[in-house]
Amino acid sequence: GNWLNNLPPVLWADRMTIRRSTGYSPAELITGVQPVMPIELTMRSWQTLPWSEVQSTSDLLAVRAKQFEWREEKIVEAVGRIERLRLEAAERWDSTKGHDRSLIGGELVLVWDSIRALDKSAFQKFADRWRGPYKIAKVEKTYYWLQELDGTLLAHSVHGNRLKRFYQMAPD
Repeated sequence: GNWLNNLPPVLWADRMTIRRSTGYSPAELITGVQPVMPIELTMRSWQTLPWSEVQSTSDLLAVRAKQFEWREEKIVEAVGRIERLRLEAAERWDSTKGHDRSLIGGELVLVWDSIRALDKSAFQKFADRWRGPYKIAKVEKTYYWLQELDGTLLAHSVHGNRLKRFYQMAPD
């Protein structure tokens, strides 16, 4: 390919393409108006025609101010849409790859010690990488509040992907 000749039109097309995440093109979010296509400079379109209501500079300024108001509305709408899509993606992730959802309050669990797991030295090679056991005090959507066996609540919650069920050995 001849990228030197193709890059400008490809970039233009990319900036004009409406994004699924926002519902607007990047150019429209930046300027607040739909950009004028190069073909519209040679052919008459609603974007290039003079607006019949604009009779003076003050009218033109009023129309432009309204366009900027719409731009702000579009940005707020785009941000809301992005937040909604992120929440939907998180829900999909949690429902498929989240963690063992069979853990319930009162069960005993072990917590993966991610800091100790990073240490790959010979001294730590056979060290325990799981802490606990702890008792599940409260179950949230994807994380758990744990407590010591004496009932002392831990200061921070733990994500479900760092937990595994603790199986107590039967006494002899």
